[in-house]
Amino acid sequence: MSFLNLLFILISSLIS
Repeated sequence: MSFLNLLFILISSLIS
């Protein structure tokens, strides 16, 4: 789940 969480944060950062 760590990888998924990291990916989600990364995408969120790009959207921000």
